[in-house]
Amino acid sequence: MSTTREQRLADSIRASLGDVPVLLCGSRATGAATATSDYDVLVGLPRRRIPFALGRLRSLDRALTRELGAAVTVNPLPADLLGRPVRNLLVWKVAREGRLLAAPRGFSLPAVSAPPLDASARFSYLLTALLNLLRDLPGEQLPDPLPASVAHGTGKALLHVLQLELMERGGYASTVGPALAELDEARFDRIAAHASEPAGWLEVRDEVLGRLARLEPARSRAGSLAVNARYATLAGLRGRPRFGAALSPRPIDHRLAAVAVELALAVRREGDGRPAPSAALALPRPLRRRAGASWSSIRDVVVEEWSHAHPVLAQ
Repeated sequence: MSTTREQRLADSIRASLGDVPVLLCGSRATGAATATSDYDVLVGLPRRRIPFALGRLRSLDRALTRELGAAVTVNPLPADLLGRPVRNLLVWKVAREGRLLAAPRGFSLPAVSAPPLDASARFSYLLTALLNLLRDLPGEQLPDPLPASVAHGTGKALLHVLQLELMERGGYASTVGPALAELDEARFDRIAAHASEPAGWLEVRDEVLGRLARLEPARSRAGSLAVNARYATLAGLRGRPRFGAALSPRPIDHRLAAVAVELALAVRREGDGRPAPSAALALPRPLRRRAGASWSSIRDVVVEEWSHAHPVLAQ
C-alpha cells in the first residue's frame, strides 16, 4: 500500500507526464529506508518521448524534493524494456524489488527468473558502487570518523558487491543483513562490521576495484560511436554541450570509469603521505580543462557527466 507521500509522487508525475507507469525503487521500495532516504523513481516512457521529457523530469525532481523534504530523483525508463523476457539487469531489479505506485490499466511488471549478468551489466553495477563510495567524500584523505553520508555510501557500495556475488551464485537479497546471511562468509561479515569506518571504506573499495579489474566489457567501434553520440545528445538536451568530449574513439563511459578508478586509488587515510595518481589525465581534454586539478573537482565532473554518459535508460 502506498503512503501519502508516495501517492503524492505518483499523482504529480502523472499530472505532468500522463498515464504512465511510476515505479518506486531503492531503499524506499525494499523497506530499508530511513526518514531521510532518497526517493528513487522510474517512469516508463516511449523512447521517442525521453529526450523531450528530460527538462520536465528535472523540474519534477526539484519540486518534489522541496515538497517532501527528501531528495527525489525521477528518471526515465524506456517502456519497451518492461516487456518480456527481461534482458536488462536494471529492469530485472525493478521487477524483483520495485513497487508500482501507478500504471495504466492492465499494466504489470514482467516476471523474473535468472538475472541477466553479462560483462556490461557487471561493469554498470560495479561503477554504481564505486560512485557511491566517492560521491560524498570531502577529498582524497579519509576523515576519521567517516561522515554519515560517506558511511551510507559505503553501505550502498557494499550491498552492490554482496548482491553481485549472490547473483553469480544464483541467489539475491535486497538488503545487507539477508545478503550476509545468505553468503555466510566471514570475510564479508568482517567488512560489514567496519563499513562505517575508514578501514571498512578501503576494504569495500578494494573489493569493487578487484572485480572491475577482472572485467573487460569490450565495445565495437560502432558501439563506441553510439555511446558517445548518446552522451553528446543527452548532455546537449540538458543544456551542457559536450560535443568535443564525445569525439574520442573510446566510449565515454569507459573513460569516466577509468577516472573514477584513479580517484578511488588516490584515497588514503589521514596522515598517509603517498602521492596520489593524476586522475585528471584520464579525462577527455575538454572535461579536463573544466575539472581543474583538485581531487574533489575531478570527482564532481565524473559524477555529473556519468548521468549523460551512462544514463538509467541505457542500463
